[in-house]
Amino acid sequence: MKAALASAWNGNGLSRHLLLTSAASMPRQFERANSDSPGLLLLDLLQKPLYANDEAISILCYPESPRKNGHLAYFLARKIDSLIPKQNDSASSKVTSEFASGKRHYQVRVFNLKSRLKNGLGPTLAVLLERNGGHLDVTQAAQRFHLTQRETEALQFLMQGHTTKQIASGMCISPNTAKAFLRSVMFKTGASNRSGILAKILQLSRAATG
Repeated sequence: MKAALASAWNGNGLSRHLLLTSAASMPRQFERANSDSPGLLLLDLLQKPLYANDEAISILCYPESPRKNGHLAYFLARKIDSLIPKQNDSASSKVTSEFASGKRHYQVRVFNLKSRLKNGLGPTLAVLLERNGGHLDVTQAAQRFHLTQRETEALQFLMQGHTTKQIASGMCISPNTAKAFLRSVMFKTGASNRSGILAKILQLSRAATG
């Protein structure tokens, strides 16, 4: 994995848990995480995994034990292909589906991102895996980051996987105004892009659940 990709999410609260470089150091068996914190993945243009937090790995791999030397990335790629249809339009509507991991049921939310790297090598999709009944508390995030009511509304739509146009329509505002609210949320959360906002909210959720 190129170093450029490792630095693509610096400052967004995302650790450098890159699949192809970290697979060799993974334990032989994965155990179910005790926390109900959501899983987060970042995918490239071909919907191959660039990043996955520990919760996402636990959710998608359970009860399997992917082998070392790159098998983890291959295993996750197959799981992703089975859960998410190919995205042919970067402005397509959100994708929401459900799947089972053991006895637990999770909801899949897909977010379209704009890659900042040349040739689309950076993350183009963010995938959020939420346990049913365990949705992220946007109100808590609004209080923590001192968001206004309208900024909180924009964040709520964003966390539901809506595009900028869909957020604007839902809030009865122009797309440019929706972008302005999202930029304000980025500034207040210390994120530099939308995937960074997701990471900050996930960090807050993890801290709240201990």
